[in-house]
Amino acid sequence: MGQQPLNIPERELMRGGHLACPGCGQALGLRLVLKALGKRTIAVIPPGCSTTTSGIWPQSALRIPVMHTTYDGAAPTAAGIRAALDRREDKRVTVMVWAGDGATFDAGMSAVSASAERNDDILYICCDNEAYMNTGNFLSSATPYGATLAGIRDGLKRPDHKKSILDILASQKIPYFASCTIAHANDLLRKLRSAKQRKGFRFIHLLTPCPPGWQIQTEMTVEICRLAVNSGVFPLVEMQSGGTLEILDMSDQRIPVAEYVRHQGRFRNLSEREIALFQKQVDENLEDLTTRS
Repeated sequence: MGQQPLNIPERELMRGGHLACPGCGQALGLRLVLKALGKRTIAVIPPGCSTTTSGIWPQSALRIPVMHTTYDGAAPTAAGIRAALDRREDKRVTVMVWAGDGATFDAGMSAVSASAERNDDILYICCDNEAYMNTGNFLSSATPYGATLAGIRDGLKRPDHKKSILDILASQKIPYFASCTIAHANDLLRKLRSAKQRKGFRFIHLLTPCPPGWQIQTEMTVEICRLAVNSGVFPLVEMQSGGTLEILDMSDQRIPVAEYVRHQGRFRNLSEREIALFQKQVDENLEDLTTRS
């Protein structure tokens, strides 16, 4: 599959001079998301790195309205904003939740599930950096197998697999689910535009590497996403109404998981046997997804 020319809107809804770290995947992700969704967007942001990136009142790096909320309050807050807009018969505004994996996979999981159950008319975007990075790189249920984090004894690694948010939301048959990365910008923008046009609870799972937490060079952020997809660690999928999955075929660019992990300090303690186990997990997941496509 050859490189496609990028088709990204020029208008910037995220100002420079924000407080994100150099090479921050979340900052690039939010910038791309706002380009796709446009100015008629309201963002609801629970605690996390993006809280400080977007800015603390009365300052803001975003050129859209933003409401900061609690860890477990993002989805119902967004639903309340949507209800208020509907009362005003304003259908032009997209209400977006922009939340990290901690506020989605863990602390906010019950609220996410409840919002999906009600089919609230919101767009929920999980910017996944695979740990609680804002508080110093601690374990979340989105952390992949084998990653070493702060607060874990030297040599002790994540012993099991990452939670499958896809399977959870597929069981609730939400109108739209897609996984994306900041490295595949055209794919991301297409899926965002598709989600924007739909009604009900829509979920985007966006991989956004964290250079300090993943222990990668700042210029490697986008490339790491490409490696995550090419290795099968993070497949790019799309699902409508809990039905058949569509998977972006990367078989012609497939690389071993070892090539993905070797660039990241968080996997530095993995043995050859553990890398083989990680590879086995990835292969089994890809096989499962293929049978559902």
